[in-house]
Amino acid sequence: MGRKAIKEIFMTFPAADDQLEDIRSSVRNVLSESALSPKAANSVLLAIEEACTNVIRHAYLYGPGSIRIRARLYPDKVVFSIYDRGRKFDFNRSEVPDLDRYIRTGRKGGLGLYLIRKMMDTVEYFSRDGENELRMEKVADKTSH
Repeated sequence: MGRKAIKEIFMTFPAADDQLEDIRSSVRNVLSESALSPKAANSVLLAIEEACTNVIRHAYLYGPGSIRIRARLYPDKVVFSIYDRGRKFDFNRSEVPDLDRYIRTGRKGGLGLYLIRKMMDTVEYFSRDGENELRMEKVADKTSH
């Protein structure tokens, strides 16, 4: 298990819905160099898309801003950090949703952080000096590659 990243990539995008395809494409390229299985890579891609959508809608309230993404590739895992300078989020206050209630009421939305936590192995949130960071880690399956 290597401690030092074998590759580190930085990307910056305007915080806008029309940038999500560029974000997906860029992250897909990074993941193609990782040790993750295709299934695990798709989970990471979905988690990052969900996180970026949340930044656009909730941190910046559809206003101007930017999203910075830092990807670190290790021999056995990937770590993505998503940075923004929008509104802070009370990460610890988010709770496990009542999925049965969602089904009964037909509610849409509100499951983003729950899904991110389900898809990633580790999820942490930091807010300091006016900048927010959502750090997500996915460990490669022992059988992939």
